[in-house]
Amino acid sequence: QRAQAAPPAQAAVAKYQFLFFHKDQSPETQSLYTVFQGAMRKAASRAEPRVVNLNDPSETALVRRLGVDRAPMPMVMAIAPNGAIMGGFPGKFDETQILGAFGTPAQEKSLKAFQENKMVFLCVQNERTKLNEESVRGVYEFKNDPQFSRHTEVVFVNPDDPTESRFLQQLAIDPKTDTAISAFMTPPGVVLGLFPGPTDKNVLVQHLTLGGCGPDCHCLKSQQAQADSGGVLKKFFGKISSTFGKK
Repeated sequence: QRAQAAPPAQAAVAKYQFLFFHKDQSPETQSLYTVFQGAMRKAASRAEPRVVNLNDPSETALVRRLGVDRAPMPMVMAIAPNGAIMGGFPGKFDETQILGAFGTPAQEKSLKAFQENKMVFLCVQNERTKLNEESVRGVYEFKNDPQFSRHTEVVFVNPDDPTESRFLQQLAIDPKTDTAISAFMTPPGVVLGLFPGPTDKNVLVQHLTLGGCGPDCHCLKSQQAQADSGGVLKKFFGKISSTFGKK
């Protein structure tokens, strides 16, 4: 008999990192660590747990980089394989909160961009939807403008992908849409608008500037060729968040 070929090796599943930060071994810390362990057992195939003691000098760089040195302890932080922080739970948490930190691929990409002070166009389309090309025309004109290019990410989502349905529902986008939709979002996740069908760069710019400093805003232009010195972008996106939060 001819020997059968061995089945192809399965690609390793990229896992989330779940960090348990603590400062002591108090009863509260031990109780919440038990909660953490329970969640990690349920998510063992998708999660890589790690315990971080804030009093350990070897962890100082990590603690400062993640900005948790002054957070209430204990604390759990979930980090996606692409480096996006998907959730942080300081002080008190339960298994449901921890397990709810898992996101969809598009959500991970979007949060990563937000955390890098970037805007996101979430382009929802596939071979079934209409006006696909027209839907991204204005998006790419916006993206290719030197004023915005360094601060913009374009993320595509297939509305028929069941793994993305939860994220689309959060954005009030119907996965059964028959027309391509572009969602325009700014940090930390503010939806400036949902645009079914064709997009127009001028309309997108208007939504952005009116939500920030007004029609004469130069915040993004001032950061066009340099790093975000002085937190200009953070302040700009903060204004947008405040404006839309009042609606």
